[in-house]
Amino acid sequence: MSKDRQLLLADLKREIGSLGAELRESVELRWRLAQIELQSDLRLAKRLAGVLLIVSVMVLTALPVLTVCLAQLCDGWLGVSTTLWLAIAGFVLLVGGTAGGYTAYRRFRRSFAGLEQTIEELREDLAWLQEWTGRGKEAAAEENDADREEGTRPGT
Repeated sequence: MSKDRQLLLADLKREIGSLGAELRESVELRWRLAQIELQSDLRLAKRLAGVLLIVSVMVLTALPVLTVCLAQLCDGWLGVSTTLWLAIAGFVLLVGGTAGGYTAYRRFRRSFAGLEQTIEELREDLAWLQEWTGRGKEAAAEENDADREEGTRPGT
């Protein structure tokens, strides 16, 4: 019997060792996935900041010149003064700039993952670990029992 026990213990040690190795590999892979997602999101954020900076400089440089030029060209046209033409042009440019910024922000939000895959993988790993240890069903049953008890207590 002692040989059987030794063989059983050796097999158990081997299984635990391989499980530990798989767990380490899984953690390493999850960490690498998180790093890749963060690098990708950082690149997207940098690209957005660069584009917004360039667009802002261009708009801020061109707006005063074009606005005054356009207002002087339209002076007296339809009986409207230069000041009113400047106000109209300013409003149109403000609306256009706001729409452009909003569009760039929406494109950024659509591409921004924010560790979405990593968190999903960790949830799956946790569910698998709970199932593997047998705690998944027990924990769910305990939570259901606790919820039922809270619902039946007076004053709740």
